[in-house]
Amino acid sequence: MDIDKKIAYEPCKSINAFSHEIFIDRDKGYILAGTTFASLDVDGYMESLLQNKNYYLYLINLYTSEIFDIGKSVYTQMYPIKEDDNTISYLLPNDFKPRHTMLFEGKRIKVDISDMIGKDRGAVREKIIKNIIPRLKENYIKTEAGDLIISENKKYMTIKGYTDEDSFRQSLIYCDDKNNYTVLYEKADSIKIIKWGEFIYADIYFEGNRSLIQYDVNNNQNAVADNVIDINLSESNKYMSIYRDNGDVVILDEAGNKYIDFNAYDYIYEASQGGINVFKDSTSIGLTSWSRNDDKLYILTKKDDRLNNMFEINIADKSVKDLAYDIDCHYENIHIDILNGYAVYNTYPYKQYYTNEDENYNEDVFLYIKYFDTGETVELARTKGKRIYFYLSEHGIEYYSWEDHDRIGGVYTIKY
Repeated sequence: MDIDKKIAYEPCKSINAFSHEIFIDRDKGYILAGTTFASLDVDGYMESLLQNKNYYLYLINLYTSEIFDIGKSVYTQMYPIKEDDNTISYLLPNDFKPRHTMLFEGKRIKVDISDMIGKDRGAVREKIIKNIIPRLKENYIKTEAGDLIISENKKYMTIKGYTDEDSFRQSLIYCDDKNNYTVLYEKADSIKIIKWGEFIYADIYFEGNRSLIQYDVNNNQNAVADNVIDINLSESNKYMSIYRDNGDVVILDEAGNKYIDFNAYDYIYEASQGGINVFKDSTSIGLTSWSRNDDKLYILTKKDDRLNNMFEINIADKSVKDLAYDIDCHYENIHIDILNGYAVYNTYPYKQYYTNEDENYNEDVFLYIKYFDTGETVELARTKGKRIYFYLSEHGIEYYSWEDHDRIGGVYTIKY
């Protein structure tokens, strides 16, 4: 409830997917909340069984309903604490094993939240809306203030303008320290503002094209990339990776420099052809994920519904290593643990769950684990034409299959 305006509203109706509420500061009017999304993981039923996740931490300003990205952790929760009225910190644990659920040793990251909290942000947003509407080319029936980023008294804000009740476009507005207003981009499908390193970035989607634009302290624009598939900040925000639909991978450092620039398709190999490069149009782009400590980036590619390869980019020496050229499995029948360096997969040719094709499949099915550091592949189980189900537990990799209504399985202890 807004006591001043004597109205009630629901500021957090858009965050009902958050998995847990962490902290409420009633005096300052904000909530810290967290959620988790799969990273380098299947997107079917196995997702709920496997543990390779990214955890995200958000701040929600209860006065303005704004949601800010605070931090990300690979695999582990972050356990934030309030340092003072303007600072929160969260933990990046040193290590993780599936049997350990609470870890409190590691690197603590501090975040200045002074620009994200308080009632004053609402007044700033309303002022920008009032001053910028006459300068927009389109006549909107209504407008809404979106993301607002404040950097050294300069303001970047998105505005959602409705052409009718159901259709809208977003514009990017800049306000300098002398309250001069400029329309930087108008009528995009969506715009997300990212404050990172020494620059402001605009992640813009318009008519099927996703692009990334960089703005420096003088508001000069630099088109970083277009036709973007994925934009991913490393765990402690040291690097930003950008993945384009033609296979280009660009990694920026905090100063905005291109630290690494290469094409992933140059490193794609087919296991069945013993290292022969494949045509680019036969391969599609999968997922990307950063490792703990910002030292490696992992990229998956797939061919049709099968895993094509997985690449490890070493940030220190800028080398690229293919980890899965010899893995032949359905794209959704593999679990990759990027922290502990292994992949578990079965060779069943269809999705492990929600399919009935196995009645007509009579070939051998194998369950393997591959360790990336050594290249060792271990056979865990095999069946004749039957699926091998597997999942992680505190005991290791548990697996089983069904033969004549009998469940047959075992447990494999992972070599950490």
